[in-house]
Amino acid sequence: MKALKIIGIIVVVLIIALFAIILNLGKIVKTGINTVVPQVTKCEAHVDDVNFNVFGGKFEIKNLVIKNPEGYKTDHAFALGHIFVNVNMGSLMSDVIEIDQVLIDAPEITYEVGLGNSNLNTILENVNSSLPSSDEEKKEEKEEKKEGGKKVVVNLVKVTNGKIGVSAKIAGGMEAPIVLPDIEIKDLGKKEGGISMVQAAAITLKTTLLSIFDVLKSSGKLLLDGAKAIGEGIVDGVKSLGDGAKDSIKSLGDSAKDGVKSLEDGAKSLGDSAKELKDNVKDNVKNAAEGLKNLIPGKK
Repeated sequence: MKALKIIGIIVVVLIIALFAIILNLGKIVKTGINTVVPQVTKCEAHVDDVNFNVFGGKFEIKNLVIKNPEGYKTDHAFALGHIFVNVNMGSLMSDVIEIDQVLIDAPEITYEVGLGNSNLNTILENVNSSLPSSDEEKKEEKEEKKEGGKKVVVNLVKVTNGKIGVSAKIAGGMEAPIVLPDIEIKDLGKKEGGISMVQAAAITLKTTLLSIFDVLKSSGKLLLDGAKAIGEGIVDGVKSLGDGAKDSIKSLGDSAKDGVKSLEDGAKSLGDSAKELKDNVKDNVKNAAEGLKNLIPGKK
């Protein structure tokens, strides 16, 4: 009888503890996101709130913002207003949690172009560094088995109604929005029998970033051509200015040369005139002397 009472008390305590965990799952997930996302992206990240529907097994993650790496001017790289997650409630107490669907709706992505790099490319490099190599993965699997760490399988990740704002540092943060086509990632972690939350977040971000780069590549020709045209315009302007300056200097040199020549000719002409004047004066003096001589009697 005593044993039954003890068992009953233990069961009640476990049920209360289970309900307490379930009721606080929103806070637990919020803490997890605020820990995992910065770990994966190496950027500051923050989620405002996480709501959990106990009966439907649905999470709503509100306003997840992933900031930019250092050195970029725009407010953020990702602003995810609403993320909806459907969880198989029966898997919460097992080693592998099954997530039926993750829906990321209307994300706002900012692609800021810097000198030689971009904010999204820097984040992709950070994400790649957070993904384990094959040897590290095997080591992690052994450690997780020892520690009994939780793993996840995600049947479907969908990104819908996304927009990419393109911003160049030289343009002072001006953005040109580009529509992001829907993205689907299926059977995440299924082949491996479950993966860690860090790996799941990293793979999702990496796949999304690669899809964003594909879109930018296909539509970026105009942006690149525009930048190229601006660059060529500057080069042509400098070239034109250089040619103009060259012509002006040449013209100035020719004018100076002509001026010097004119001065030389003028000086020569003046010299000739002076010589001619001298000769005329000499002749006049000679003629005057002859005239005086004739005027004096006896002087012939």
